[in-house]
Amino acid sequence: MRKVHENSFSIAKKFRLILKKKFLIIFLIIILAIIVGIFLKFRLEIGLAFQKLNANENIKIRGLDIHMHDKKGIRIAKNTGANWIGLMYFVEVDWNTGRMFEPKWSNKKRLRKMIREAKNQGLKVLLQIYPEYYIKGAPPGYSHAIELEHGSFEDQEGFLRNATKLILELAKLAEEEGVDMFSPWCEMNIFVDWDHAKNWTQEILPKIRKFYSGLVAPPKGEITWRKYGLENEGDLDYWNFSGYDYVWADVFDSDYHLNGLQGSCKNEDDYRKYIRTLLGFLQELKEKSHAKGIILGSEIGVPEQFLAENTKKEKDVKKIVELIWNILFEETYQKVDGYFFYPWRGKQHLATNISFDADFEDFIRNYYCYTEEKKEVQEQPKEKVK
Repeated sequence: MRKVHENSFSIAKKFRLILKKKFLIIFLIIILAIIVGIFLKFRLEIGLAFQKLNANENIKIRGLDIHMHDKKGIRIAKNTGANWIGLMYFVEVDWNTGRMFEPKWSNKKRLRKMIREAKNQGLKVLLQIYPEYYIKGAPPGYSHAIELEHGSFEDQEGFLRNATKLILELAKLAEEEGVDMFSPWCEMNIFVDWDHAKNWTQEILPKIRKFYSGLVAPPKGEITWRKYGLENEGDLDYWNFSGYDYVWADVFDSDYHLNGLQGSCKNEDDYRKYIRTLLGFLQELKEKSHAKGIILGSEIGVPEQFLAENTKKEKDVKKIVELIWNILFEETYQKVDGYFFYPWRGKQHLATNISFDADFEDFIRNYYCYTEEKKEVQEQPKEKVK
């Protein structure tokens, strides 16, 4: 009987040992999974530690736009090869009254913190003021789709005075924080008529330079006509960027009806024509204004109609975006001074009801920098053709 008891005890002991080993194995698997998860989460820092990245100096301004609420964006932008970041200071404009106010998530305290973080990372900073209409009770982003329907405020001079006051406050902040480039507004023609907007573009520049000593880019927007209700398509006299350091334009979708284009891009060839046409306009504006160079941005986005049509065919959004951005680089590389990409990371919601998670870090890094191995290959002398 005692032998049976001893055997039972021995079996129970072995069973407990087996269970302990199983629990140990499961525990080790969990720990390993956590380590792998951490490795994947911080793959940029870990992965890039094994290969030295070199800046692609052929692109002078390697810019990426960062949202004010994006706490990791600056660090990730640097590891993507950026040497500039674009910060947008948002201001709400009441749809009915034109009153301007600061949203809670886009305040000057947060702005200063992000500028300093970027500077500590060795990055240059573009600061731009980005107004959005505020409609009480409307969901976030609703006004963006209908902003062109608003028309000019009745008191245009009063609106411009208030905008100028705000801009000069931000220009002083930019000077205090050592911001490298400043842009005073986005699409002023949405709030006042075109003539007022064009004249103000010149009037605001010397006022900014009284308080700010860095580079100044024009009020941002697209170089287009029909969208803005302008009659003479192709006439660049609607814009006057004289005195500004750079000329630039947002890059989204064609609204052109020239050079073989008929509105939005229908295919890859249309997008290529759109980029070539836009580049031609910017080159002409650069010559007229005697600017230092050309920047694509501060928003390089996506051709939304083209994207919408292709996603209906169950095509992958990421592949489509990378396809068109490859075309962008093919047509503009070493012809412009720099780029600022907008939907390069995070959740994106387009006016065409398309939503997707942007993850273009690897794609952009392929243009903004290269590994030591790639550098060695590029620097090898080419054999002469006999």
